[in-house]
Amino acid sequence: MVQYYRIALLMSTLSRNAFNCHEILLLSIIWPTLSVPIEHPALPAVPEPAGLPGLEGGEAFITGICPRDQAAALSASQLLRQRILSQVEAEHYRTLRTDKRRLDWLAGRAAAKAALRLYFRKTLGHDLDPATLEVAANAQGGPVCSRPDAPAFSISHCAAGGLCVAGFSGRLIGADWETVTPRTRGLARLFTREGELPVDREASPLELTRLWAVKEAVLKLLGLGLACSPRDVEAVLALGAQPIRFHGAARARWESLGSPRVSIAMTDDTDSVAAVAYTGD
Repeated sequence: MVQYYRIALLMSTLSRNAFNCHEILLLSIIWPTLSVPIEHPALPAVPEPAGLPGLEGGEAFITGICPRDQAAALSASQLLRQRILSQVEAEHYRTLRTDKRRLDWLAGRAAAKAALRLYFRKTLGHDLDPATLEVAANAQGGPVCSRPDAPAFSISHCAAGGLCVAGFSGRLIGADWETVTPRTRGLARLFTREGELPVDREASPLELTRLWAVKEAVLKLLGLGLACSPRDVEAVLALGAQPIRFHGAARARWESLGSPRVSIAMTDDTDSVAAVAYTGD
């Protein structure tokens, strides 16, 4: 947008404060030539929403991601943040104390906006302004959207960036995105049950990260998070058709939800593992 700021001529002397008719005529002739156009910088484009390759949800769920470099660009540009965040979200961002916390939070929020935009494109047939898709936390700490027709969704982040997964058709959803890191067998015993680890060898870092990601995704689906022991979720992945068994507090919560079928989708590479838990097939 171009705005014009006109420069007024000083047509009268310091002792006068009014124009005579000749001065008014002269001013009306030359006024347009004194208009100075000032170009305002164009607002940055909102990044096109994208999902996580290899994690296709079909009719069950849809994913959205914010790679780490995109989160860094958001952190560096107030104008870009204004295109993505609501006023309430922007105010919350300013309260975050450390660079890492701000970057993680931005990656998660931008991923949520991406997943929700893709969800509404599919269900409504058109795109929505990401700043209108305000994301807050419910009483249990899970994410909720300001739109009443928004789906259940789950947010996670790791060194690679932020991930959000939104469920279709009223599905409950939980997601976790983890960086593959070494875990000692002693640490693994704190979150695993008998039968989940190989008995004839040490579990690899990738295997342990897969197991942890599945458990955390399921606990998010249940609305419990890490307030519940990961050992209450038994991820017997080799069973295939029904890989999840519940114990303790996780079982009580699962039964209170009507004992729904919980399915798992997962993708991984050498650096990270992404797992999605969702109800239904």
